[in-house]
Amino acid sequence: MEIVHIYTRKRSEFGRHCNFSDCPAKVCVDIQPDPSLADSFLLRNPVDACVQHGSEMSEHEANTERVEVESRGMNHVEGGWPRDINPQELEQTSRFRKRVEKEENYVNTIAHLGALVEHCVKQNNTIDIYEEYFREEEADELEEEAPSAKTINVIRDPNVTKRTAAHLSWHPDRCKKLAVAYSSLEFQQNAEDMSFDSYIWDLENPSKPELVLKPSSPLVSLEYNPKDSHILVGGCYNGQMAYWDTRKGGLPVEVSTVEASHRDPVYGAIWLQSKTGTECFSASTDGQVLWWDIRKLSEPTEALVLDITRRELLENALGASTLEFEPTMPTKFMVGTEQGIVIACNRKAKTPPEKIASTYSGHHGPVYALARNPFFPKIFLTVGDWTARIWSEETKESSIMWTRYHLSYLTDGCWSTVRPSVFFTTRMDGTLDIWDFLFKQNNPSLSLKICDEPLSSLRLQDNGCILGCGSKLGTITLLEISSGLCTLQRNEKNLANAMFERETKREKILEARHREMRLKERARSEGQGLEAEEMLEESPQDALDRAQKEFFEVIEAELQRRARAEAQQPGSSKVKEHTEEELAAQGEEGELPKYEEEDEEKDAAKVALRIRPMSVAELQRGARPIAHRLDEQVVVLRDPMQNSDNILHASRSREKSYVFDAAFDSTSTQETVYRATTRGLIASVISGCNATIFAYGPTGCGKTYTMLGTNSEPGICARALGDLFHAIKECSSDAEHGVSMSYLEIYNEVIRDLLSPSPHSLQLREDSRGTVRVVGITELSASSTEEVLRLLLRGNQQRTQEPTAANHTSSRSHAVLQVTVRGRGLRCGRLQLIDLAGSERAAWTRNRGQRMKEGAHINRSLLALGNCIKALSKPAGSAHVNYRDSKLTRLLKDSLGGNSHTVMIAHISPASTAFEESRSTLTYAQRAKSIRPTVKHNLLSSSPHGRIVANLRGDIQHLKHQLYTAPGPELQGLVLTPIFPAQVQLRDKLLNACHEQEALCQHLVQLESTALHTRLAAARHLRMLTRWKRRAWRWGKEGQGKPGGPSESRRNTDVPEPASVIAARESFMALVEKQGRLQEQKVREPQMQHPQLNPTSAGS
Repeated sequence: MEIVHIYTRKRSEFGRHCNFSDCPAKVCVDIQPDPSLADSFLLRNPVDACVQHGSEMSEHEANTERVEVESRGMNHVEGGWPRDINPQELEQTSRFRKRVEKEENYVNTIAHLGALVEHCVKQNNTIDIYEEYFREEEADELEEEAPSAKTINVIRDPNVTKRTAAHLSWHPDRCKKLAVAYSSLEFQQNAEDMSFDSYIWDLENPSKPELVLKPSSPLVSLEYNPKDSHILVGGCYNGQMAYWDTRKGGLPVEVSTVEASHRDPVYGAIWLQSKTGTECFSASTDGQVLWWDIRKLSEPTEALVLDITRRELLENALGASTLEFEPTMPTKFMVGTEQGIVIACNRKAKTPPEKIASTYSGHHGPVYALARNPFFPKIFLTVGDWTARIWSEETKESSIMWTRYHLSYLTDGCWSTVRPSVFFTTRMDGTLDIWDFLFKQNNPSLSLKICDEPLSSLRLQDNGCILGCGSKLGTITLLEISSGLCTLQRNEKNLANAMFERETKREKILEARHREMRLKERARSEGQGLEAEEMLEESPQDALDRAQKEFFEVIEAELQRRARAEAQQPGSSKVKEHTEEELAAQGEEGELPKYEEEDEEKDAAKVALRIRPMSVAELQRGARPIAHRLDEQVVVLRDPMQNSDNILHASRSREKSYVFDAAFDSTSTQETVYRATTRGLIASVISGCNATIFAYGPTGCGKTYTMLGTNSEPGICARALGDLFHAIKECSSDAEHGVSMSYLEIYNEVIRDLLSPSPHSLQLREDSRGTVRVVGITELSASSTEEVLRLLLRGNQQRTQEPTAANHTSSRSHAVLQVTVRGRGLRCGRLQLIDLAGSERAAWTRNRGQRMKEGAHINRSLLALGNCIKALSKPAGSAHVNYRDSKLTRLLKDSLGGNSHTVMIAHISPASTAFEESRSTLTYAQRAKSIRPTVKHNLLSSSPHGRIVANLRGDIQHLKHQLYTAPGPELQGLVLTPIFPAQVQLRDKLLNACHEQEALCQHLVQLESTALHTRLAAARHLRMLTRWKRRAWRWGKEGQGKPGGPSESRRNTDVPEPASVIAARESFMALVEKQGRLQEQKVREPQMQHPQLNPTSAGS
């Protein structure tokens, strides 16, 4: 606890010393004794009295974290100086340093010594090598991720009558406050009850504004003072200038007079770089630029008329729509006008006409944004009409780079403060575009639909991570940009500089060429000046007739050119016809129906979110709702943890919003969910496309309820099958379409058939086209919705379900219902309805034994699914998608990244106890939005053989279905053909002969294998004997050349054979005999099995 004693003293007494002096004692008060009081005196012995003369104070103790202090140090002795340099003399050492730094090899030497010094520092005992001393200066290696941005906050105009967010300004010291100027910029559209207030918002408490600014007229521009964050200057709609001091409240401190102010709205107000920090300047559509000092706002200190004719006439002035000032260039500024012209000005010019240095003309309408590049001040950005342009001060006639023309107007733009090649633009259709010209120039790197109303303003924080967008209805959307867009890349400055210089040089060359052509044209026109004066003015009708005639002449010339080109290549059409005939013939060769693909298109996966109601158990545990649905697409998740004491998390927002294709809360019905997610896919399935709908989320969040439902509230499966058969009946008769279904579950990574239960598991295989299929799955035909639902109910009874602590009817397996719709000889579409088992924590579900094993398999398959979704959400080809980690991902290969319309319905619990599970589910669901499978129509081959086989297969399936569904009465009328005993004997003989032949073949294979091993062993021993013979012969030859060597007859007998050679010779002889016996047995075995064989023929 901090104890403060305030000492108060007059200013006039400061600095005086205490005046002490010696003086005798003086009697101040003398109280005489009163005898009458002696009668009332009572003697008490002893007498104790407690007197408290000091003020009472409370004592408070607090236990704080213990601070451990450790003393470290390093003894460094400077050395290495030349003999003629005294290290103690500062002048000599500084002169020597400057001389050395100018040498060429200085940088290379320092770079080489850096590694050695770093090695020595790490070896020093006084340095803790495990401590990172410069962690904040090290740039982490960032993963390459796709450009993205997420909404972190939305601030709305608190007034009933909405106004445009005309201008944004971030707090200069800490970017937790945002000043917003609200004004209605539509002429004569101000309502009577429209407020004039503007606000300063605290992002940590965005529910209400921190300060309300009350101007005399609505603010069009508002800016913080970079030197004093308490001061703001604003330009009003009526042309006045005002400034505020937040320490003095919301009323302006001073306002400029109407006579000395602008005549139109002030669209730009910027602080100047001055010593006092009180100077600013403003621009308006009245054609003036005025300089102000807030210490005296009664009149401007300086004025400039934007007359590009340099006559200083206000009636010729261009209206200013935006203003730009770079502090590093204090004398220069730029003005964007309503006529699309950018005026570059110099304040320190000698005369007012010289203050307008140059002009740049490039837009068809007003210039809404003008900004210099923070890294290269000579490069500036302009935003107007339907495009954004990048200019260089060295080229006056045209821009060096520009974006493509959009369908809607651009309203604002700005550069990134951390990356030189990135800039942002906003559009009238509510879209934010993020451009990275260093990597992509044709299209923006990222386009985000912020809102439905037009965006009006844009402002980026100084750190480059948070972006604020203001709309026409006063809504401020704060976006957090991904790290790739707000982190300076390696060598990006050099690459961006090279790109700008290259484009500037190219434009200079083009300008010089155009200037030369204009000079030639001018000289030609001067020579024909007399003729030009005599020419009559062309009427509009004549100009129209001439343009029409030229147009038809160009068309006629193009048609003649194409006719000549076709005449020069007479055999091209014949070759094309011949090729088409060959392809048609190849298509008729196949007997089986082949799936063809047409109408290929990219279709993004549709992701929906459903929030279930709070359960009774969660309410009993004291959980509170943290997930809320804002509108039809936005869901907000609030972190239940309190981070007020954690300074690292103090600036973070505890709420995070997620945007999906559809969002449902506890009030949404099954019909609403079905209509928004699945109903539109039924027509695609009948037309030959594949569609997949699967439910994803933690256990106990309502996935099975959404897919299967109840008797009173059917789920997606029952509703989809009902609409499927209804659509088939409407579009054609039953004879033209065949519907079949299969139902399986994946339990502990084992595939089971739910329609035909069997102890044996099924396997997955891929066909020649890469389609994953289940081998041996039961596929039954169906002709009505009731029939399919009856089969679905029977399969659900076979599905594995067990109670857990989190869910009393927990699904312990993934269920896959596949419905195939085949058109006779036409199209084939598949509809997959998948109910995934929920991810679970063992500590939460309290599973043991078999339940824990099941949970481990479920989490493993869902983890593999999450990894596939993460890999598919990255740019195409940047990451490998491993579908083989789980059978679930292999089965969903086509649904996730192949040929299928995919709908993912994520489920979460709104309870605060399930925050981690809900956040993980929302993260994976948001990644799934980036998946773009290639959707194609599956067409059966037009070959007649293929149609016949397809029809026969359909008949077989129909007969199988009849046998399966009506086993009793329908088989009574069948006539069975009698079987005679001779036929039975003949069949038995044939079967015995087949078995004997199979046994003989197996025996012969065994003999062949044994003979092969025997030959190999004999060859190995023979090789050893051959080596020994060669070595013995070499030794004998060397001994013969010496005096007294052995004779030729005794040369090989004198060298004794080793034991290994003797054993090899014996083994070789035994193997040769065994090989002969095996050959005889191979010839004799068939004769013993079949005595009727002729030995002579067999031997021959």
